[in-house]
Amino acid sequence: MRLLKPVSDSYLIREMAKPLLVACMGISVMMVSGFLFELADLIIIKQVELWPVLKLLVYRLPSLMVQTFPLAVLFATLYSLGRLVKDNEYTALRLGGMSFKRIMVPFLFVALIMAGATYFINEKIAPAATHRSQNIIRQVVLQEVPPGVEENIFFRGPGDRFFYVSKVNAREGTLEDIMVYELEGDGELPRIITASRGRFFDDVWYLEEGLSIDFDQEGYPAFQVRFDSYEINVGQQIERFFGRQRTPQEMSRSELREEIQLFSRSGLNVNSLLVDYHIKLAIPLSSIIFVLVGVPLSINFGKGRGLAVVLSIVLIFGYYVILSLARSLGRNDLLAPFLAAWLPNASFLLVGLILIFKGAGRRL
Repeated sequence: MRLLKPVSDSYLIREMAKPLLVACMGISVMMVSGFLFELADLIIIKQVELWPVLKLLVYRLPSLMVQTFPLAVLFATLYSLGRLVKDNEYTALRLGGMSFKRIMVPFLFVALIMAGATYFINEKIAPAATHRSQNIIRQVVLQEVPPGVEENIFFRGPGDRFFYVSKVNAREGTLEDIMVYELEGDGELPRIITASRGRFFDDVWYLEEGLSIDFDQEGYPAFQVRFDSYEINVGQQIERFFGRQRTPQEMSRSELREEIQLFSRSGLNVNSLLVDYHIKLAIPLSSIIFVLVGVPLSINFGKGRGLAVVLSIVLIFGYYVILSLARSLGRNDLLAPFLAAWLPNASFLLVGLILIFKGAGRRL
């Protein structure tokens, strides 16, 4: 009986690997297909050269993989275990001495690997690739004309200045929720300037309703001044910043954490950034949550590929509806950032545990 479990584990992993590979390819193709329509418009309507468009497609692939892997894990779980139930192989495993919890282990093992791969891509590869794709849009596709509106952008200006602006309207010349982080040099501590709104003309920013804070040697605010208007020469026209700025999607989790810590010191509301920070971990771990939901569903209801597809679509739709709603609530300060990011995973985990415990005395 001891020899059965390793053999069964490898068998279950192989059974899950087949639909997992197919799902990864299929979902990726569907996502790329939707993006290809946009690329076709760039080539045909805007007459963008083929090479930048191809690079744009390649740079988008890592972020598509981050979205694809958890969905593929869910489909593979429903499909493979549903087939085992349909062909009575699940019953044979149970008669051979494997408990329901033990059968779940190989599926969780695969999900853990996929979660690690998703996190690695999302942390090490996708941010840089997304940044390059956005720069192609900013510089090549838009022919160096700055976009109308961008949100949550970070960039470094001339000298030792770091900028954060929650919203830039390049066409109207307006700024919202500005923070300027200035390093004075010679070992001096920084000055932080914040403003609720502002305007820009050429290389000068005109800030309104803000606060300037100087820090002492221990890092505490030593001197602060409120102002109704403040003029700051940034040294370059704002168009020159486009291409160097980064949105949260173009930053790794560690980079975003550093920005959040910096802006928290200035008193800036960072809830919107915190939501994205926590989501960068919640999305990869959703693969494990999907297994906890998919396994009991497959055993109780899943028979055949048709039902696996339907259940996958329903669950994925429900997950992203909750994620979109919670993210919006978190960004608008109606829900704590941590809760907003983890609410979809927590909801599905609760559903999975209920299914497992309700079915413990029956078929599971």
